[in-house]
Amino acid sequence: MPAGQFRPCVYPRGSDERIRLFPSFLRPNMNDGIAGRMELFTFSATKGQYSLKLAAGSSISTVEEAITGWLAGRPGDNNLYCIQVRASQPFYALPIGIILMLIAVGCMVGGAVAGILILR
Repeated sequence: MPAGQFRPCVYPRGSDERIRLFPSFLRPNMNDGIAGRMELFTFSATKGQYSLKLAAGSSISTVEEAITGWLAGRPGDNNLYCIQVRASQPFYALPIGIILMLIAVGCMVGGAVAGILILR
């Protein structure tokens, strides 16, 4: 189903208490040329069994919906859509990795400069 036609709700099995879903920042996505995948929401939950229900509403903002309606070509086949719930890495893993890479590059450049200065 297109993201503008449903809103997912996650419940622990045997409970009516809904788990809060947070919209993904910048909506990361992947596309291999045949199929695409977009992360709409994230949530945190302990290991266990959960129910996923699709409620009426929209998973995207009104601005995104307007842009999609304006840019969209022909409507897609609703049978080709699927929903996946996946385990993910913590959100802070990427920024920490970038910072560590910058520190490593700085150490290499600093080492090369120090080596050249010591040889003089």
